[in-house]
Amino acid sequence: MALKIEKAQELLYSTDMSVSEIASAVGIPDFNYFSRVFKKKVGSTPMAFRKSNNGELALQLSKYELQNELMKDFERLSNAPSPQPLDGTEETR
Repeated sequence: MALKIEKAQELLYSTDMSVSEIASAVGIPDFNYFSRVFKKKVGSTPMAFRKSNNGELALQLSKYELQNELMKDFERLSNAPSPQPLDGTEETR
């Protein structure tokens, strides 16, 4: 979902597409749901984001936060124990 919101921010900043067109373009056809998720992730409505003078700054901040989330996920996955076989046998290393 974070990538969809990031792409939506780019489209809001760089195009004159309507918010509902952008919602559909990023794969969220329900305009109301898109607006709620966007506001939760970005901190403003899509229209307020578009109108703000700091839209570019917000986009950069969003990318930074996304990178941090991805790094945390990577660290969690790299520290996770190896999965055990489903047949009950133990894998030898």
